[in-house]
Amino acid sequence: MMTPEQIADLRIVQRVELGQAKGQIVVGNGRIFALSYDGLIDLIHALEVINAKLTLKWLSLKVVPKLYNPQALSGARIKGGGADLYDGRDGEPVQRFGHWCRVEINGNVYDSWFTRLDELIKCLYAVVKDEQKDPFARQIMEGARA
Repeated sequence: MMTPEQIADLRIVQRVELGQAKGQIVVGNGRIFALSYDGLIDLIHALEVINAKLTLKWLSLKVVPKLYNPQALSGARIKGGGADLYDGRDGEPVQRFGHWCRVEINGNVYDSWFTRLDELIKCLYAVVKDEQKDPFARQIMEGARA
């Protein structure tokens, strides 16, 4: 059985490159995983499998949003890399260490910074949760405030 420290070490992202539906990720023990994905959900599932393969653990279901509006997630543009690859064209970085990931979807932009694989997965799940909000429910809520 692995200790929490060993699991954390395996989740450390040494290098990541994402863009144009492909990329690679190098994790704590130096293992390189090639990625090819059709969209945001496909990328998340690939990262979850890598995480499970390395640590024999899945993320808590508390952080996994329900998938009830997959159409809202289509067309996501995903790019990412190490802090050294961040060119600043997308604004001043929040931090200068670790890795970054940008998801552009439905006119919204999500920038995330992370150092571990589980943090990246959680950031992407947050995008899924936010983008699936029912526009009708938002209208009712806005009308209720008026």
